[in-house]
Amino acid sequence: MRRPRRVLLMMRPPERFRADYLILSLAFLLGVLGGHLAGGLVSSAGIDQLAEYLSGYSRSASVRPSPASVFFAYFRMPALLAALTFVSWGRWLILPAMAGHGFLLAFAVRSIASALGRGGVLIAFAAFGLRCCFVLPCCFYLAAMRHERAASGPESRRRCLFIVFACAAVLLAGCAAEMALGPGLFIWALAHIS
Repeated sequence: MRRPRRVLLMMRPPERFRADYLILSLAFLLGVLGGHLAGGLVSSAGIDQLAEYLSGYSRSASVRPSPASVFFAYFRMPALLAALTFVSWGRWLILPAMAGHGFLLAFAVRSIASALGRGGVLIAFAAFGLRCCFVLPCCFYLAAMRHERAASGPESRRRCLFIVFACAAVLLAGCAAEMALGPGLFIWALAHIS
């Protein structure tokens, strides 16, 4: 019985990462709150245009997205955060980048929900839910990696490379899942709009 507990204790992040995750989460949540509030300020004409766009998009929902667009959607924010951890002045931009990511995500969800009513939440989940399951954990882990970069030595460099390659593997798995499941999930959500 002691062995599983020891393994779980070894897998816990160091104490310095816990504070980073809390601060990153607060910045992300502030961005989400701002995006939600800003999404409520969209005019009714903008909501109507968005509803028209979404209805046009729903007609082509069975078409698979291009691999390049899926790759860009999955890798843009994690790549930005990884790049910011590797430059000395980048640490000052990590918190605004996380808040901006939360803002854009919440703004998109609120706008879709406003345009389509209660069914818009389901559409937003179909559009962003799978992606967030893969992208958000990598974003938080890469943003907290700056302490690994601050430590010197070959062990720290190996750990940074491992983190980057592990996140890239997770994101590639997310791209494959999006290509395989994304259109079907979107069609399912469209069928369940009341």
